[in-house]
Order: sequence, then C-alpha cells, then structure tokens
Amino acid sequence: MHTSIRKTVTYAGLLATLFIGQLFGGEYAPSQTITLDEIITRARAAAERQRAQVRDIRFDSELKERRLTDAGEVKEEKRFLKQIYMATGADTASRMRLHEKFLVFYKDNTLQDEDALLDEISDKIERKKKRKGNDLATSLAEVFDPKHRDAYTFAYRGIDNHMAPGFACHVVEVKPKLANDTVDRIVGALYVDTATCHIAYADFRPNKLPSNLMFKIKDMQMQMRYAPTEDGIWLPTRFELNGKATAGLFFGIRFQTVETYLNPVINSGFGDSLFATVMSM
Repeated sequence: MHTSIRKTVTYAGLLATLFIGQLFGGEYAPSQTITLDEIITRARAAAERQRAQVRDIRFDSELKERRLTDAGEVKEEKRFLKQIYMATGADTASRMRLHEKFLVFYKDNTLQDEDALLDEISDKIERKKKRKGNDLATSLAEVFDPKHRDAYTFAYRGIDNHMAPGFACHVVEVKPKLANDTVDRIVGALYVDTATCHIAYADFRPNKLPSNLMFKIKDMQMQMRYAPTEDGIWLPTRFELNGKATAGLFFGIRFQTVETYLNPVINSGFGDSLFATVMSM
C-alpha cells in the first residue's frame, strides 16, 4: 500500500520553533472538555491501534550532519541519501526493528567514494553501539505506556495552535521523576493532536546527556514532526537536533543534525535477513 505524506507542514519557519522557552512558557488556550489522564489514555490507545495496522515501513531519507560556527553558519556538512526500513518482529509488543541503507555521501557538496561512505557507516555503527539510546524505531508515545508512565510526571499546558502547523494540539509537559534516570528518558513537551490523539510534534531533550570520549556534550535539544498519510497513519516527517559540546578546556563545538523522511511505503513486506545488520550500503 503506497501512501504519501500530506503537505501540511512547511519548513520555512522551523527555526522559530527552537527557542527553548516555547516548551513551557507559551500562552496556551485552556481545555475545558478533557483531562490529562484522558489525553494520555487516548494517545496510548491511538499508538496501539496504529501499531496493530503497521507491520513495516520504508522511507527515503536525507540526513544532514553539520558543524556550525558560533553565529550558526554551516562550517562543515555531511549529507547522506538513504533508505530506512522498519518492521515488527515476532514479538509485536516490542519496538520495531530498524535498518538504514546508505546510498550516497556528500561532504561539503562534493560526492564521496564508496570507501569514504563505508568509513562513515562503520563509525555510525560504533557510535550507535556506545550510545545505546533511542532511535527512529522508538515511539515517543512509549512515555504514556503503563510500564514507563510511573517514571514520569506529566503536566497539562492547554491547547497550542502554532507549533504543529495545521493541527490544534494538547500540550503535555513530560519530566522524569528522577533527575538523572537514564539516557532513555526524555524531558520536554509532546503536542497531541486534539482530533486523533496522535503526537504531531515533540520538543525534547534526553534527561541525561550522552557521554562521548572525544567531546563533553553540554546541551542537546531535539524536535520531531509527524503528519498523517492519506490513510490516516501518522509517520515522522522531520527530525532536528541541535547541540553544544566542548573538546578540551576551551574548544567549543556546535553541531546540528537534520533528517527528513519522504515517500513512505507501508506494509510492502521485506525479509527478516535485512535486519541482520543495523546499517549497510
């Protein structure tokens, strides 16, 4: 079943959404018709219904990894074109499996050879093993699952009409109960579509910043956007990460990752052998 993402989200104004104050300090219209517990229950139910419908997904993807100057200008850019495959396993209650197939690698707009791409893939695999954190196959709705819910505190911040253009959203503030729980916990705000109770937008960071042998991560903020297909399946459309790190005593680094997800194909079927590795070319 081939589906296409509705063109409901434009990217021209995305940088305006990155102000951290938008997380908790915005002016939201109050809701008089639904409680926080009802929002959480309905969002969880919406995620469960979709999980039962979707066995596998394939995306085309463009990934950009950037080093930035202090002024926010691009200092270095790596750009990858790839295909992303996700599928449920025998245990449909567990997270979906993920495989990324890298097709093309550009560095500062110059096409790189296969050896350079293979080096990048090897480095990404090693970093993923060390990170042991969440990835695209992780549903943000997991925080509403009963087995995770007790680890969080939730606060309702009303209805927002701006952060997910085209959707009126309940704003649910999410915060782990323990200050330094695990890197898998998140701190931030989830924007839940009032009509369907699917997450339309998320602005968040890890509760515990990941460690890096070469750099000390000082800050990391992430945004994820979702939109429904013509068949009402909500899928990610864009991920952005902005961070700061230090190397040594004085050397500061700003970095950014932007990934867009295009041309989703749902329930096309592909073999389990694809998931023997997490990445390939």
